[in-house]
Amino acid sequence: MTVTFHNFNLVDDNLYNAKITSAFLETDPYSSDSLSRNHQYASSRSDIDREFLSETFSEYNNVIGNDSTALYNCSRIRNAGSMAVVTGQQAGMLTGPLYTIYKIITAVNFAKHCEHKFKTPVIPVFWNATEDHDLSEVESFHYPGKKWSATFSQNGVAAQFLNVNPACSNLVYNFLDSISEINHKDEITSILTNEFEKYGEFSSSVTARLFKGTGLVIIEPKLLRKKSTPFFQKCISHCHDIRNGLEQAGVLLQQNKIKPAFQVSGDSTGLFYITDDGIRYQIKNRKNDFFINNKWVSESSALQLIAESSSNFSTGAYLRPVLQSKIIPALAYIAGPAEYRYHLQLKNIFHMFDVKMPVILPRNHATILTKKELKVANKLGLKIHDYFEGPQKFYHQHKLYKKGRDSFKNAEQALIDIAENLAQDIPDLVNENVLNQFKSNLGIQLDKLEKRVAKEVLRREGIDNARIDRFYNCIFPKKSMQERWINIFYFIEQNGLSIISDLLKIIDPLERRHYVVYTDH
Repeated sequence: MTVTFHNFNLVDDNLYNAKITSAFLETDPYSSDSLSRNHQYASSRSDIDREFLSETFSEYNNVIGNDSTALYNCSRIRNAGSMAVVTGQQAGMLTGPLYTIYKIITAVNFAKHCEHKFKTPVIPVFWNATEDHDLSEVESFHYPGKKWSATFSQNGVAAQFLNVNPACSNLVYNFLDSISEINHKDEITSILTNEFEKYGEFSSSVTARLFKGTGLVIIEPKLLRKKSTPFFQKCISHCHDIRNGLEQAGVLLQQNKIKPAFQVSGDSTGLFYITDDGIRYQIKNRKNDFFINNKWVSESSALQLIAESSSNFSTGAYLRPVLQSKIIPALAYIAGPAEYRYHLQLKNIFHMFDVKMPVILPRNHATILTKKELKVANKLGLKIHDYFEGPQKFYHQHKLYKKGRDSFKNAEQALIDIAENLAQDIPDLVNENVLNQFKSNLGIQLDKLEKRVAKEVLRREGIDNARIDRFYNCIFPKKSMQERWINIFYFIEQNGLSIISDLLKIIDPLERRHYVVYTDH
C-alpha cells in the first residue's frame, strides 16, 4: 500500500482556521502544551465513576464478541488517571460510509499517540449512536454504482429497537450471495455472521470484528442512561439558558463568517423521549411546561419522570457531546466536519454542566484506489488533481464523420417532409399542435439514434466513456467525496481485512491533508 497527499479544502476556509476558532474551543488539538493541559484535567477528574464505566463497558463488549485487547481496555478505564479518545456515528449498515472507518482509525491512532506521550491509559471508544431514529444510514450501504437496502417493519423508532430479522438478515444474505469465492468471501462471512436479536448489538459486533486487535471499546448510549439522570434533569431546568448560549455562540460565529450548526427553535430542549416500543419524540418546552410522552407536564413532573425512568430519555445532537464528556473522562473527541462545527457553539454549554470541552480533533480523510481504479486512471492519463473533477471533463467526444452527419440531417428533413405531407393530405384530422408534437417526438428519437451510433463508433475505436463513469463512481460518487458514500467492504472484497490494518499503519491522526491511498490488490 502506498500513499500520497492532495491538498484541497473539504470545508470552508474559516472552519479549521485556528486564529478564528480558538475562541470557540477549549484547546488547540495540534498544540502540545494545550493537549497537556487537557490531559491534566481529564486524568484528574474525581467526578467520573470509573468502576461503573469498566463494568458496563466489559459486559457489553463481551456480549458483542469484542476481543481480549478491547476487554483489557475495558478494565483499564477503571484505573485512576485513565482517559478516553471518543468518536461516534449513527449505526450505519455494515458501518455505513467510509468516514466512520476514518473516525475510528483516527481515534485508535490518537489514543495510542497520547498514551505514549503521557504514559497513562488512553482508551479509544466508539459511541454507536443507536438512539438515533433517522434510519437513512441504517437502511442501506453503497458500492460504486450498487446499493443494498433493508426494509425494517418498525418505522420512526430508535435504531436500538430494530430487529435483525428478517430485514437485516436478508440484506446480509443477498450481499454475501453477490460476492465471488475469490473475493475474500470467507473473511467477510465471518465478520457478518451473527446471532443477535437487535440491530444495535449486530452493528457493534461488525465494528468490533473489523477492528480486532486495536483495543477499540464500543458502547451504545442506552448503557449510560442510568448514570445520566442529573444531566437530563439539568437540561430541563436550564433549557432557556442552553438555548440562549447556543444562540449567542451562533451570532459570534456568523460575525466570523462561519455558518452555525444549530438554529435552535424557541421550544427546543435538546432532549428526546423514547417510548417503551422505541418511538422517539422531541421533548418541547412552553414557558414552564414540557411536552413528554404526548402530554404537557410541569417542570417538577418532568424532573420526577426523569428520576423514575431515565432509560426513556436521550440527547439530541447538541447535548450528546456534553453528555459524553460528563460521564466519560474524554481527553479528545474525533469529529467530522459537521461535528467540528457543532462544537464551535458548545463551549459555554459544557461549562454550564461543569465540564471542560475535550480536545476536538478533526478526523482523517482519504480516497482509496485499488489496482482496478489505478489502471483506469493511468490509461486515461488522469493525475491526482483530476480525481476530484468529475467525469464530464474527461469524456472522449466523437463527432460522426461528414457522411454520417449528412445522413442524419437528410433523415431529419425527410421525416419532417413526411409529417407535413400527412398534414396536407388529412388537414381536418391533424391540427398544428399534433403536428408539432409529432415532429418533436421524431426529433427526439432521431437524436437518440445518432448518439447510439456515435457511441458505437467510440466502442469500435476502443474508447469507452462508461469506463470513466465507473472510475468516478468509485472516486467521486454523486459528485461527493468517496468517503461519504462507499462502504469499506468494497475494498475488503479486493484486499481482505488487511485493508484496515494497512490504513491504521499509514494514517497519522495529526495529518491534516487528504490521503490518496493506492492498494496492492
